[in-house]
Amino acid sequence: MTIDQYVRSRVIDLGRSLKNRAKIYLDMRFWIIARDAAIGTNVDASEQELLRLLRLGVSRGTIICSISESTFMELMKQEKIASHRIATADIIDELSLGVAVIPLDLRIDTEIAHFVHTKAGKHELFLVDELV
Repeated sequence: MTIDQYVRSRVIDLGRSLKNRAKIYLDMRFWIIARDAAIGTNVDASEQELLRLLRLGVSRGTIICSISESTFMELMKQEKIASHRIATADIIDELSLGVAVIPLDLRIDTEIAHFVHTKAGKHELFLVDELV
């Protein structure tokens, strides 16, 4: 088995393990709200409730808040207070379960290939969610 085949098999296994979870994509603004709610600063009751519901959904296995490379890049740009960047990374890790979607260019290629193969009548395809 090649490295590429191994990586693909692991991506598919991960995709299958997450198939019953709703995927929620938060932009950096919402990650910061979740972080502030987690550390208890500058939040109101609705923001605390948002974090509670996200945590509940992740712990029950009904949702996942995976991130993209752009979210990761935005996280690395947070410079104001190092402890805030670490706290943001902690809440991202908790709610994403350490899962990120594949990079945009690969995701586009995968989705186009899946569409073409589907239209060509191939029926033994992996689900797109299992691949990205």
